[in-house]
Amino acid sequence: MKLRFAFFTVSLLNLFALTGCNSVGDKDTILARIDKEVVYREDLVLLMKNSISSKEPLNKRLYENVYAKEAVVSKALTQFPELNKEWEEFLGLIEPKLLASVYQRFYLNERLTYSEPELRHFYDEHRSLFEEAPLPDFSVIQGIVACEYYMSHSKEALNAYLKEHLMGSTSREDSITWKTKFVELHRSELKEQIARNLASDLHVTFHELPKPEPKAFYEKHMDMFMTAPGYELYHVQGTDSVALAALFNETTDLENFKKIASTKSANKATAKEGGFVGYVKDGFAMPYGIGMVSGLSAALNGKDAGFVSPVIKGDVGNAYHVFYLSSLVQPKQKTFDRVEASIKQGLASGEFFDVDSSYVLLSENGETLLTEGELKRICKRDFMAEVNASNHQRLFSMVVERLLFSKAALNLKLDKTWEYRALVRAARRNFIFDNYFFKKRQNVEVSEDSLKAFYERYGSPVHQEYSFEQGRSEVRAAAMFPMNILRHEYFLSKKSSYFKLDFKQTLPVLFRQNWRMQSDMSEARFAAESYQSAVLHFYDSSIQEWEPTILADRLVANADSLRKEGLNDEALEAYRNLIFAYGENDSLVKLAIYESAQIYNETGRFEEAEAEYQACYEIFPDSPEAEKSLFSRGFILSENLNKNDEALQVLKTFQQKYPNSELKESVDWLVQNIESDGKLADDLLKKISAEE
Repeated sequence: MKLRFAFFTVSLLNLFALTGCNSVGDKDTILARIDKEVVYREDLVLLMKNSISSKEPLNKRLYENVYAKEAVVSKALTQFPELNKEWEEFLGLIEPKLLASVYQRFYLNERLTYSEPELRHFYDEHRSLFEEAPLPDFSVIQGIVACEYYMSHSKEALNAYLKEHLMGSTSREDSITWKTKFVELHRSELKEQIARNLASDLHVTFHELPKPEPKAFYEKHMDMFMTAPGYELYHVQGTDSVALAALFNETTDLENFKKIASTKSANKATAKEGGFVGYVKDGFAMPYGIGMVSGLSAALNGKDAGFVSPVIKGDVGNAYHVFYLSSLVQPKQKTFDRVEASIKQGLASGEFFDVDSSYVLLSENGETLLTEGELKRICKRDFMAEVNASNHQRLFSMVVERLLFSKAALNLKLDKTWEYRALVRAARRNFIFDNYFFKKRQNVEVSEDSLKAFYERYGSPVHQEYSFEQGRSEVRAAAMFPMNILRHEYFLSKKSSYFKLDFKQTLPVLFRQNWRMQSDMSEARFAAESYQSAVLHFYDSSIQEWEPTILADRLVANADSLRKEGLNDEALEAYRNLIFAYGENDSLVKLAIYESAQIYNETGRFEEAEAEYQACYEIFPDSPEAEKSLFSRGFILSENLNKNDEALQVLKTFQQKYPNSELKESVDWLVQNIESDGKLADDLLKKISAEE
């Protein structure tokens, strides 16, 4: 149960006018308390800056981005108190990034290096310039104020620029466009100038990358210059995987394998040699029309001579293979003379790139600021990029700029500003929110036997080529995924080519397509439930509280209300959200599927209705809705989609399953009408016509 306490001491707009957001200061203004978590007025201002062009109501944005997340943070720290320490460690890693962000985003890009007092003075003196701003408050639109302030001090240059580019145009839109470009040009030049000045002022030294030596590269990476490992193989080829598997057992030796290959293999070229394929390099195409067999490497990995592989499908066509590993061919070291030319070419092109992790790239007054290893770690963590020859300079420049800006931020005491404190709180909120759900999922017990059974049935859902151990995390995620959602999506995919496959074959595709939405909706649901149970204190009367919508009763009520208003697509979306938020809840999923089918049926979208009805009775065969859904599907197939063969099959299933149904008479008539090729319906129409 949610407890609310309102302390409406001052409205939001008055709060802006009275306190403003002093750029430098120690105190922020409390806006709300969510359990033990405190939300500040400056968090709201940062939110508005981040979403200044959003059409969403402010209170909804505040709920989704701040209040609901803080409710989760409160629960997270109760359940996993170690998250606080993990956050402190993470903050130590991202502090330079946050400092650089406050410098670049607010001081440079937004304020164009002007001080807050001079911009505020300009704003107060020229309020009329900002009446059309989304929210004409100085704290939110400092960037707009800075642009106007710069143009007011650069009138001569601005007028010359506009004269050159407007070419006589008097359009207000054109004027705004070129004024914006004029400011952007100044911002870009300012950024480059500041970066140069900072490097000089901070006595930073850039160190050129060492020139690579081919012999040194070879000696460091000898494992790169090995002959390909290989195998001596025999095989038997066929088109029926089951029949092929039945030819072998665990004790099949080479002589028996050869006999089977000679008499049973569909590959005539190898059959006459007892199935002999010869020496095959790992990862290469095989001769005799066999081609690539991608699953072979994984099947032979770690196996000894004498191993008989399972049935493996070839990459092309409908050929299946069983291989006999007669011997292993170990890789051999290539000499430097043999590979020297290719190494030189690789180093020149950037294909081969290697800088020692300890190499100093940047120093300040002789002290190390950045090494190659640190650059790699930062780029992988923050940019999700691996450093290579082609991107090294670009990534290095980005990281150096961050370092310089973070140092400049400290020199300007920007770490004491409200913007920095708000950025840190937002980072903390998102870090704990995201990591809580990861820990929560990891905390769910799934037995090893269950995971292995799932893998045996479906494989690794994202990377199909993975072994069980390689794909353990994605197998676990898929095994925990609500099966109701996947089965429902399967029936909705009738127009897709993969519907021709059975559910088992399509599950990996369905999981990849739907895991993100399910994850987002389940997190939104948990956030809403956390918010509902939190103790809330609000301190601003001008912000109406946003009521969470991703809750079962509200989703159902909202869908029902939208349906009554004739907003059927919106109602269908609400039911779909219900399915993804409560996928493990049979009664809610069943309700959403059945009501969706009803909406589609009532609005004449019969293909969608037929799919939803089928999903309802296939997923929930013992429910009261199953009987109505089976009948409705049969009726639609016959009367609306003209698929009488399929309709007859569905309706006869109904007769067998529900012999005492109240719908029995209607079903019997439909069956007789289909079997009479529509004669019953024709006779009925003639009778009605005669009576009229």
